[in-house]
Amino acid sequence: MSSVSHEKPNTLENQKSIIVNTISIAEKSLSILGDSKSVNFILSEQIRNAIQDAKNRGVRIRYITEITTENLNSCKEIKKISEVRHLDNITGNYILTDKEYVGLPQASGFLSSGNQNDNRQSVTMQNYIFDNLWNNATTQDDKITGLEIGLEPEEVEIISDASQIRKTYFNLIESAKSEISLIIATPNALKRNYKEGIISKLIEASEKRNVNVFLAIPTYDNDELQIDIFQSGQLEKNYRFQMKFIAPVTTQTVKIKTTFLIVDKKILFIKDVKDDIKDNFIEAVGYATLHTSKS
Repeated sequence: MSSVSHEKPNTLENQKSIIVNTISIAEKSLSILGDSKSVNFILSEQIRNAIQDAKNRGVRIRYITEITTENLNSCKEIKKISEVRHLDNITGNYILTDKEYVGLPQASGFLSSGNQNDNRQSVTMQNYIFDNLWNNATTQDDKITGLEIGLEPEEVEIISDASQIRKTYFNLIESAKSEISLIIATPNALKRNYKEGIISKLIEASEKRNVNVFLAIPTYDNDELQIDIFQSGQLEKNYRFQMKFIAPVTTQTVKIKTTFLIVDKKILFIKDVKDDIKDNFIEAVGYATLHTSKS
């Protein structure tokens, strides 16, 4: 196949004509990558009609863009004629078929000069790149749902170093401004938390920083929790510190090991243990995950 690669005039109508011609010769696939401003260009009557015609011919239409609160409704419209996925910080625009590639390198909503190439090797390479971007992009439904209900991007950190887990655990409790929710799963875990000073940190947060503390601790058959501070009456007048036993009474099992810490309803810290029999925090802890998204 012959190869052409040349600059095209920087006019909207000329670019629309080029793109419509490119879309019209697509036989199997039409792939579009565009920045967040490209959605209005895609929805222009000329381009939208060309895409609809391609869809009617059985061509698979895929569009990757950056879905934002500003273009959310437009992306919903595009979904009627194309599969849509999201990628952050897209720079540049191009349209790609199984026969031709039209690249517009600047992030200006398909309104810059560009180049056109029908070289088979170049088209194959660009399709390969697009497939990789597509496979790693967020589905439109997931992104739109996140924007509509205000979810932030998922951020998860996995911590395997025991000393770092301990440090993070303490830092999170000390950073709390309004609320701490802590679920401790086993009697031995509760004893380790007491020995390490975690319980004292919780009481300090409630008494000195006015943080509301909600602590759930385990109850097991034939097991007494000998934690002096819980039996001294010290917490009875502290209305910000609320403690409840997990009910009903549960038969102890090695499967229940996980500690859950939620700070200010913004950060979730999940800590698992590798050996609950150990009295030492460092020896008992396995790994932890730190979640900072609203979901």
